[in-house]
Amino acid sequence: YGPADQPAKVPKVAGEGGVVDSRPALGRRGVRNMGAELVRKKIIPAERPVYFANHNRAIADLVLSTVQSPGRAVRVAPSVINQWLDTEDQVKDLVRNYLRPLAGILSEEERADFLPWLKTVRYE
Repeated sequence: YGPADQPAKVPKVAGEGGVVDSRPALGRRGVRNMGAELVRKKIIPAERPVYFANHNRAIADLVLSTVQSPGRAVRVAPSVINQWLDTEDQVKDLVRNYLRPLAGILSEEERADFLPWLKTVRYE
């Protein structure tokens, strides 16, 4: 996004019509409307829904996008996750509330790649 006086560019990375859609597994968990904040900071001229994901949701969407890419296994290293999360409890929350639920929306082949990878996610 850019200043309010420039044409709005709204990247749609995740969600309905996006590159990845984790909503069937996660609903709105970890997503909030930041439209009012963007108006306050003069990034957009008028309030409208602009949704942002927290770190856990962003990680889950990143993982889902890799596991659902044709011919690709999950390639999100625990070291990448640990760059975004600061404590063991945060990583446990990520696994319990964001990553494990993704298994329910994966194909059998995708789950075969995902579940062994999930066991490697830990706080380092």
